[in-house]
Amino acid sequence: MTRPPLSPLGSRIAELIGEAAAVRLFEKLGGERIYLHKRPSDGGESYQRLVEAIGPEHAETLRQWSSGDSFDLPKQAAGQRLVRNIKIIRDYTAGTPVHELCREHNLSRRAIFYILKKPIETETEQPQ
Repeated sequence: MTRPPLSPLGSRIAELIGEAAAVRLFEKLGGERIYLHKRPSDGGESYQRLVEAIGPEHAETLRQWSSGDSFDLPKQAAGQRLVRNIKIIRDYTAGTPVHELCREHNLSRRAIFYILKKPIETETEQPQ
């Protein structure tokens, strides 16, 4: 049985801050538990690491979204799968045949159709 392409949390983070920033975040801090305070003035070590990884705007977006809760970031592999799956969905939507997607991503037809069956919603605008 095939595993889902990315956890709901990983998909949500990508929706909030964009694909590129999410991948940077997963690469630098993947697997870590992040604690964010409700008030921006409280800052904290986790917040500073987020700023270093993805910049202040995206870090603030995640702080507001988390409302003071902690969360575990997906590991780097999950971030890479997210980018791959988004590319597969976009290429398929643009008309790329499934057999070409299989060859390009070294995946079976079944894996491609599994990814296409559960598309991931993300921002189309790339963060700067």
